[in-house]
Amino acid sequence: MQTSKTILAAALGLASNIASAQVTFSYGASVDGNGAPPIYKSQTTSEGPFTTGSPVVAASGQQTATVQATTDPTVGSFKSATSVSVAPGGTGAFAEAYARLDLIDKVTFSGPGPTTQVQVTLFWDTTVTGATALQGSASPATSSFLQTWSFATLALTHQSVNPGFDPHCAQVEGGESPCEPAFLNTTNTVDNHIFTQASINDGAVQLSGLGYGDVAPNGNGHFAGQRTLTMEVPTGQALQLEYTAYNMSRCFDVSSCSVTTDASHSDYVGLQLAPGVTFSSQQGYQYLGAPSPVPEPASALLFLAGAAALAARVHRKSAQ
Repeated sequence: MQTSKTILAAALGLASNIASAQVTFSYGASVDGNGAPPIYKSQTTSEGPFTTGSPVVAASGQQTATVQATTDPTVGSFKSATSVSVAPGGTGAFAEAYARLDLIDKVTFSGPGPTTQVQVTLFWDTTVTGATALQGSASPATSSFLQTWSFATLALTHQSVNPGFDPHCAQVEGGESPCEPAFLNTTNTVDNHIFTQASINDGAVQLSGLGYGDVAPNGNGHFAGQRTLTMEVPTGQALQLEYTAYNMSRCFDVSSCSVTTDASHSDYVGLQLAPGVTFSSQQGYQYLGAPSPVPEPASALLFLAGAAALAARVHRKSAQ
């Protein structure tokens, strides 16, 4: 989906309305229920390294949550895979795994004219499995469901002169000013969402979902594509670039569930410029976009096999 909106900006200029450049990487895995001790693992960093390293596993009783993620803000990539499971026979179990990247940068375009055309492309490659594999809790008073959600969104904000600005407009003290500011902030946004929810209703599994791009009717499948936003932006001016990527798998109040959201070949953001135009990033980033060719998704699932083996060892130890 692509959107554009213009808002009034302070006369001090766009720089005063742009947050400082920063990166935040967070992830977590948690399990609870079935009478087993709850386990919550989470981490947030703005300093790096922006990776989980090996898979992060939370395992207790009959439920397991696993996340592995890595991001390279320098080239604009975010790769992650989340998996949750509840072994059959449980009651009211909860398992969740997630990973998220939030990036704010200031970019300046340089070219021969006062404005230039810029293309921003989001690339995604996500595989969802197990979206129908759940059984509800024994408790009729609660809602049993699983969810998968993989999304990326990018916004680029620039400033322009407000044609309605009157430098002779008189300010009103102690009340709302009738004067318009000297500048306008225009934000262009491009995003992609792949969301699936399977819930229990009268004993039957019902699917609902939302997506921009490629969505399978039954919630499972391989979703890959790209979405490009083309815009005219000023040169020689700092623009705010905001990029968020997220991946999550969740089972809530179930007796059996196993779902994986594999975005380990996703997500990328790329900038394409007109001939003779260059850009600089306050963070020193490049935003290269998706490499070619993209590896086969099956190879990315190897981490889940390792995570499953690790979880099995945890279960065996807890049983002894």
